[in-house]
Amino acid sequence: MIDFGVNKKGNAPAFSLNKRDQMSRQTMRKREWRAAIMLPFAIAAVIYFVYQSFHVVQDATARPKIVDESIAAMPQPILADASPLPTAAAIDGMVEGARELMKNPQGVYLHIGELDALTLAWMREQLALDAAAPPIPQRLNARDLIAGDLHAGVPALISGRIEDSVAAVPEGMADGYQRLLLSLDDHQFAEVLAPPEAGSLVIGHEVQVVGRFLGHDTMPTASGVAVKVPLVAARVVAENDRAASELGLEREWQSGGEWTMPADLFSDLSDERTIIETRPYYYLLGQVKLDLSTPDAYAKVLDGNARANDIHQDPDKFRNVPMRFTATVYRAWEDPDVARDQPFGVSRCVRILAYHSDFGPITENIDGVEKTRTRIVQRMYEFAVTGSQPIPQQGALISAIGRFMKFHALPVKENQARDRAHQVQRQSDKVYTYFLIANGYSEAPPAPPARFHYPLWGLIVTLVILALLTVFWFQMRRENRQADQVQVQVRKFRDTRRGLRGKLAGVPARAVLAVTGPTAPTAPTTTASEDPAPAPPADPPAPDLGS
Repeated sequence: MIDFGVNKKGNAPAFSLNKRDQMSRQTMRKREWRAAIMLPFAIAAVIYFVYQSFHVVQDATARPKIVDESIAAMPQPILADASPLPTAAAIDGMVEGARELMKNPQGVYLHIGELDALTLAWMREQLALDAAAPPIPQRLNARDLIAGDLHAGVPALISGRIEDSVAAVPEGMADGYQRLLLSLDDHQFAEVLAPPEAGSLVIGHEVQVVGRFLGHDTMPTASGVAVKVPLVAARVVAENDRAASELGLEREWQSGGEWTMPADLFSDLSDERTIIETRPYYYLLGQVKLDLSTPDAYAKVLDGNARANDIHQDPDKFRNVPMRFTATVYRAWEDPDVARDQPFGVSRCVRILAYHSDFGPITENIDGVEKTRTRIVQRMYEFAVTGSQPIPQQGALISAIGRFMKFHALPVKENQARDRAHQVQRQSDKVYTYFLIANGYSEAPPAPPARFHYPLWGLIVTLVILALLTVFWFQMRRENRQADQVQVQVRKFRDTRRGLRGKLAGVPARAVLAVTGPTAPTAPTTTASEDPAPAPPADPPAPDLGS
């Protein structure tokens, strides 16, 4: 006899004549279809998680995807066609208003776009005070002058080549001024309103200008298009070879007296500006030089990479604090301003822009709510290194110990297509660097393998999917084996049945009955010899009710 598994418990066989097993088998087929439908989604989820993990690895080791904002070349202004200066009477009438502006300790807000009487009155009064007590000026280059981060009235120091010189005497004034057009780096220009003695300077010579930044003046060009030119009121203009003796900068930068750190050194420091404030910058250069001869100056050094989020949350707390940063060199160059000014005897400074992927907490503002998460974040660092060490090579991993000064904002050009390609969600048009001043750097040991922070939910989902796929695979494999065994039994049954049919083809009916066994009893039948059943009695006649 062939066992069809009718009375067995467990999984339904692949082939059965039992209706219950057939229904169970149909349910199993539905489950297999569900598994087949889920399989592409499961594979897609695993591939996505692996893909995201691969991007985490790439982001942790790739160079930063930043591009410095380029500066468009400025057409050369025509100095002779500049607007005339206000009259002497108009300037004298604004003296009282200018003195009120000078009471603002945060600087003045002068009219930008033309040289009006109030601007010239303020300039005359302020430069007279600066001559008696020269302030430390802010060293400005072309990018600083056109960036828009400077407020009018700040002390300024600029360098450039004289392209044109024109006398400018207001009506009713005896001496007047000398207008100079300076050529700056990056094909930019600046207008300087200088004392009349500047008329003796030779066109084509390099000069340095110390004074006050006034804003921008609108000037015509040869093409007929007006341009906004940075405007500086000069207290002193001197050629480079005589600048040290004529600019009056020795009072703090090269005094040679006893070293003291001013208490208000960081009062005008801003972490949002694209400039490096000259006074605190030069003083910290002198401080790290002094640290070379100070025992235990760096006995307690913070790990800047590990404390980067704390520094970002409260930079004022960490200014002038010794710390160590480790980063990979992005580019490096010598600072020409330090070489020119030589503050506190520092004649050389190497500026290094670097980057590093740090694993740790980062505080972000998401929908107005501050959230701190632990993950990988790529940060930018900037080092100002004194001494005679060579400029490091691009891609070198270095470590520097020095004093933290500020966050330096670097403008970047907006490019939405590039940001989308690099999966960057930019929240600002600037990149901020941790600015450190040090007296040297060292080659850092190879970085340990990066620790990648995988989302916990992603890992759990992936493991569950893999476990389900494994269970389905083993279960379907077992059922397929059972189906193969049943198919073998079915084939044997069919072969046996065909053999029996062949043997019984020529056997008489009684022999076939003997072979095949007794048949089931049938219902009794009547024959002709038997008596028929009696008929039922007839109904009695109805009574006659009419008689």
